[in-house]
Amino acid sequence: MAILIRESLDALGKDVPVKIFATDVHRASLEFASAALYPEASLADMSPERLARYFTRKGDVYQVSQELRKMVVFAPHNVLKDAPFTKLDLITCRNLLIYFQPSAQKKVLSLFHFGLKTGGVLFLGPSECAGDRPVRQRALLGVQVVDGDLLLAGDRHVHVGVGERGQAASQQQGGTGQEPHQCTSSGW
Repeated sequence: MAILIRESLDALGKDVPVKIFATDVHRASLEFASAALYPEASLADMSPERLARYFTRKGDVYQVSQELRKMVVFAPHNVLKDAPFTKLDLITCRNLLIYFQPSAQKKVLSLFHFGLKTGGVLFLGPSECAGDRPVRQRALLGVQVVDGDLLLAGDRHVHVGVGERGQAASQQQGGTGQEPHQCTSSGW
């Protein structure tokens, strides 16, 4: 996520402060992710250009660059029990809702809606479900479904895609000035 956002901002010629809140209920997962160390095999599909720009070899592993590490804050967070983050531009959620009962799914989606700024974006993975149908087949909480996975809200249009060799493409209209853009995600 941090790489795509960084590359998108670079392509747009913008220097906007970004904070990504990477959350999980499992502290061990957070500790592993925050170490930002990856074996070479896990980066095999990454382009050589990205590997050189965003990682430094440390023995038999690669460490995420300081530039990206400054963008990400790792924190324990239980979406069902903890107070929601608020005023977020983007919330991403993959492989979470599928583990909840329909009532818990509805509660989480409501909390996500509450946490987003007006015009914020909720991005759900293709396996997410709400009740008995995948989320991508429903219009939820006033959010429009586009391309099966990308959910848009408000007057903003955001598209982040990955083309050949993993090059990011992004377009965004709307938003305001230089306020920090905040989003919650599960990784780099």
